Amino acid sequence: MRNALVVFGCVAALLGSCQLARPAQRDVGSEPYVWKNVKVGAGGFIPGIVFSPVEQGLAYLRSDMGGAYRWDDKIQKWLPLHDHVAASNYFGTESVAPDPRDANVVYLAAGMYSRNPAAMMRSRDRGQTWEIFPVDFAMGGNENGRGVGERLAVDPNSTNILYFGSRYDGLQRSIDCAETWQKVASFPVAGSGRPQPPARGRGLARIIHEGEN
Repeated sequence: MRNALVVFGCVAALLGSCQLARPAQRDVGSEPYVWKNVKVGAGGFIPGIVFSPVEQGLAYLRSDMGGAYRWDDKIQKWLPLHDHVAASNYFGTESVAPDPRDANVVYLAAGMYSRNPAAMMRSRDRGQTWEIFPVDFAMGGNENGRGVGERLAVDPNSTNILYFGSRYDGLQRSIDCAETWQKVASFPVAGSGRPQPPARGRGLARIIHEGEN
């Protein structure tokens, strides 16, 4: 018991000396606060980077669960395009497709997991604002096969037409700039329909324009 008391007394003495050595605290309230963005080096993937075919230096990238970004060549930075989007599942970007004639127009296929809602997104101002059109076929921006190619493409001969290679519902086509979609019945791969969890499929992984390497 005596040894325990001696040890306790020594610790108390050391703590007392530490407290005496503390510097005087400044009045925090007397200094103004300055708020800035913090760059966070988080995990995740950037499965695709797509360049505009009509404007040099204009590019878009898609992440599996962090939204899409546009490269601003003037300020040499990637600008986030999803910050104002409320639906969290739309931050999983399945594919991105810049318009092959109008540099201001870009489309996104948005859906992180196949069990949650998905949508096509259209912007006429390089991603500053979006029109969102929910779709009834599943997407999986953070699922297997997210890095094998771009599923979404704009027809260069008629830019109101878009094609989307879905995971479970075959080839989809829009003739009104992504507002509505219909399955291409004549396409030989019909798809298996929406899967039951935890099944995850790759489906039609890439749309290639004629003459594309």
